[in-house]
Amino acid sequence: MGRGPELATVDDFLDGLLDGAAALMVTGAAGIGKTTMWKETLAAARERSYLVLSTRPASPRRSCRSVAWGTCSTTLPTT
Repeated sequence: MGRGPELATVDDFLDGLLDGAAALMVTGAAGIGKTTMWKETLAAARERSYLVLSTRPASPRRSCRSVAWGTCSTTLPTT
């Protein structure tokens, strides 16, 4: 994929989650592979057996993008 440095950053981020909660922001111009990096990050997290919650708006122009998180959060395990 040619994204060695970016994937190393993802690995460092995922390894750091063992120390506590964190956030990873993927930014950049249209067409540079943000969605691909996002999918690679989700796959790497699943490979580590992390619980992965993922949502996307039906339309990128929706004004209330966080509504789907309400649905995700109501199905979280209570353990």
